[in-house]
Amino acid sequence: MNKIDVKFKNCNGINKLKHTFNFNNNNSTLIYASNGTMKTSFAKTFLFLSEGKEPINEFTKKNPEHNVKIYNENNKFELIKSEDFKNNILVIQSFDDEYNFDNISSLMVNDKSKKEYETLINEILLKRKELFKKIKKISKISVPKNQNQEDFIEKKILQDFSCENKSFLELMIDVEKNLSKNNNVDVLKLKYNNLFSEKVIKILDNEELVQNINGYVNALNALLKSSKIYDKDNFDNVNAENLYKNIKTNNLFKAGHSIKFGGVNEEVKSIDELKSLLDKQIEDIMSDENIKTKFDLINKQLTGNNDIKNLRSYLLDNPLFAVRLKKENRFNLRKEFWLSILNNERDLYNDLIVLYKNNKNKINKIKTSVEKERTDWEEVVDLFNQRFKIPFLLEIENKKDIILNDELPNIVFNLKPDKEYLNNEEVSSVNFETLKTFYSAGQKRALYLLNILYKIELLKKTGRDVLLIFDDIADSFDYENKYAIIEYLYDLSHSSNFKSIILTHNYDFFRTVKSRLSLSKSSFFAVKNEFDIKLIKPNLENKDNILFKLKSDIETEHNAKKAFLSIIPFLRNLSELVGNKDDKNLLTSILHFKEDGEKLKVKDLEPIYEKWDMPVINSEDTIYNLIYNEAIQIKTDNDMNGILLENKIVLSMAIRLHAEKFMLDSLNNTNEIKRNQTRTLYEIFKEEFSTENDEKNREILKQVCIMTPENIHLNSFMYEPILDMDIEYLIKLFDNVKNLSKILF
Repeated sequence: MNKIDVKFKNCNGINKLKHTFNFNNNNSTLIYASNGTMKTSFAKTFLFLSEGKEPINEFTKKNPEHNVKIYNENNKFELIKSEDFKNNILVIQSFDDEYNFDNISSLMVNDKSKKEYETLINEILLKRKELFKKIKKISKISVPKNQNQEDFIEKKILQDFSCENKSFLELMIDVEKNLSKNNNVDVLKLKYNNLFSEKVIKILDNEELVQNINGYVNALNALLKSSKIYDKDNFDNVNAENLYKNIKTNNLFKAGHSIKFGGVNEEVKSIDELKSLLDKQIEDIMSDENIKTKFDLINKQLTGNNDIKNLRSYLLDNPLFAVRLKKENRFNLRKEFWLSILNNERDLYNDLIVLYKNNKNKINKIKTSVEKERTDWEEVVDLFNQRFKIPFLLEIENKKDIILNDELPNIVFNLKPDKEYLNNEEVSSVNFETLKTFYSAGQKRALYLLNILYKIELLKKTGRDVLLIFDDIADSFDYENKYAIIEYLYDLSHSSNFKSIILTHNYDFFRTVKSRLSLSKSSFFAVKNEFDIKLIKPNLENKDNILFKLKSDIETEHNAKKAFLSIIPFLRNLSELVGNKDDKNLLTSILHFKEDGEKLKVKDLEPIYEKWDMPVINSEDTIYNLIYNEAIQIKTDNDMNGILLENKIVLSMAIRLHAEKFMLDSLNNTNEIKRNQTRTLYEIFKEEFSTENDEKNREILKQVCIMTPENIHLNSFMYEPILDMDIEYLIKLFDNVKNLSKILF
């Protein structure tokens, strides 16, 4: 992909555009276009084509025409087909405020699979919610105000079945076979708290009450041996009650059938006869004086809160239930309670289980694909944390899947201590909802960029040629993150399989990208008339400067030293503009570390300052020493003004000088570096010092490359970036750079 011919007509607001993008000398092309000229229409046209859609004309009814030719290294071309766009074109649109940030913290998988996953999960969650609503209503369980209702009930159920490590839905499948055997609806006349609250359990575990219950149960078992119907091991009152309810429900007697119990001579032929027989058995048992006495002892001891009172009332009507209050029986009672509810809501239960079984395999397939992408995500998250200045770190950790109860990779946000951007200090986690309440517009865009980074890094691994189209990617970013984006664009420009078309309406961004990526020959202005749009080579434009303010400060001795030093970048640019190479080179020796620059003193700059009618300060210091001392003063000044341009210029100068001196001292062979000294030194340093032990130094120097060039050179006197920059960040970077080596001057 060495050259691309583009012909658009009546495409998304573009009347006519014809241009050849040549990538033989540079992998990137930069286009400055004011709002309404062409950039969004250009990006949209490629987006439509990449999605297999036909471009539209938003302003007229004329049919769109598009013709794209891709030339290979042999200068042969082919018309791009729609399927090729999907694989070889990636359009990165300008940030949209409607972008759904929740996607960042959820399942990390491609959009198609993600939507499928969310659809499957939501179907299950909806059915699950319906069931839990009924469970809450029937159990009347008390849920603490500060806890999620469903989560609390689910936890209780899993605990009561001793299945804390199992998912709720897997438990529901396991208990399916036991539902029909456990349908004691009468137990549901009690609330969950009437049986299992901490206060109830405490009373039931009272030693005296335990003894009375045991005595009652022993006496009851002795009587059951002589019962004509009941058997303590095989057929107790609960079984009898279940039999009664099933026969009544299924109309056994109405069909002309009868039943006969082993110890009863007469056949039972009606539901009333059955009820009378069962009740008579209970009455006979409870009429026993020994049983009656022991039951009364239990009854008297059940005093306390409302839960205990409700349990006592239930026992009066269901005296045999006291057997289930024995400590060793309570585990089964807990399970019986929940199973009875599930039986009561059998339709809802079945709907949920069937849906879960049907979706489970599909969900697992998606999860498998997520795990395959985990490593890719980890690399992108590391890249993001290294490059972007935001008050939190992104990390990938395992997240419990509420459906399958196993682990899914998930992005979490860890807050950094205020103003600590470079050091890996202790951080605290914050949930995404909290995060969204305080992050800035620039930080929103940084998160948006995270997804973009992921898509690009995956494409990078494929090795195939890809055309990247950036539509105002850095629009409205704060300057620290804007420069980080530019640095990433710089890296992409050195990836052989990527060709980039960068569109922007921000001149400062245009100017900076043009400089950083060396795109003088590949930069264009978009010019629009009523007929067509042309991409032309830009002309230099003059910009205002703040020299008069700095001059005044020196004359009035107000921050005179900082003002004097801050003029140096301006005079260097002016010297370059008028073609005075000697002055320009001398001043460059101050902005970059040079051997001859170490000897320069204030008086050595007097001739240059006089040419531009600028005053000088009275000092015998070397310029390097003056820069260093003023940077220290700014750092230690408790009353520093973070808005002052000169503070930031001086700090940036000191940062670069320290960084370059460290690299020069560390490197064996630097030969003569003619331009881009900081960047060139860093690239050499990165190659020679590539071990893990050198990683911290490399990252600090990387920050110097990202943050300082425009601060120092003040190209075209566009000083807004440095004004927007956090002074404390520069101070932190200055400290880190100083710690790279001993004091240099």
